[in-house]
Amino acid sequence: MRLKPLTETIATSSPGRMPIFQIVGTLAQFERALIQERTVAGLAAACARGRIGGQPKRIDAAKALRCVVEVVVTPFGGCDRRRS
Repeated sequence: MRLKPLTETIATSSPGRMPIFQIVGTLAQFERALIQERTVAGLAAACARGRIGGQPKRIDAAKALRCVVEVVVTPFGGCDRRRS
């Protein structure tokens, strides 16, 4: 595979440059694996402390149910626009 970017002065057409790109690719894969490993370890540590991920809930179950009932039972917010 040969790569010759139009805006940069790097190319993989010579045999000496191809191993450099392979090494850089290998290092990128290694770095990604480390990030995944740290993320899993951090989530496990947080779980052990009783923490859960995500944003805090902004609405409780009772208020959510009232909103659903309002939308489903009175789809026009209590104002029957179909008669006007």
